[in-house]
Amino acid sequence: MLVFAMFCLSCSKEKQHELPVLKKDKYPYSVLYLNFGWAKVSANAFTNVMTLETHGTRDSLANSGVVYHLPINKKSYEAKIAKWEKDSVYSWMKRLVVTPVRPNSYCTDYVGYARFTIISNQVTQSCTYDSVCDWKKLSPETEKLHKLISSKFSLF
Repeated sequence: MLVFAMFCLSCSKEKQHELPVLKKDKYPYSVLYLNFGWAKVSANAFTNVMTLETHGTRDSLANSGVVYHLPINKKSYEAKIAKWEKDSVYSWMKRLVVTPVRPNSYCTDYVGYARFTIISNQVTQSCTYDSVCDWKKLSPETEKLHKLISSKFSLF
């Protein structure tokens, strides 16, 4: 009995080694990217600016016979964006990335695609919708994204 008691006393004095609890990031993302082929919209968690980059394309024929679409006439625009708007964009994009929707119609890749990318500290999450006729009509989230982006950039 005495040996058992001593063993228990020595066990209780050992220090437990636990992994430290990681603090939740202040921002669930660093950068949000929405890419639509002819345009790319980005929002950084640490600024109050949303950026729209647009370009046209020119077909170029390689020696192998493959046609490449080269970007030309690149332009960049900036607009102010509030934190609540960025949080909304993040929320809508997160839903599109985590639970993808199926497009109701099919078009060729040449017509359009939509890529939603969320970059955080150590993780990049992305979902690409190929052969999309009209990305704005994919889901209620894409309709809200389009409405918000259109309010910032008149040409969108």
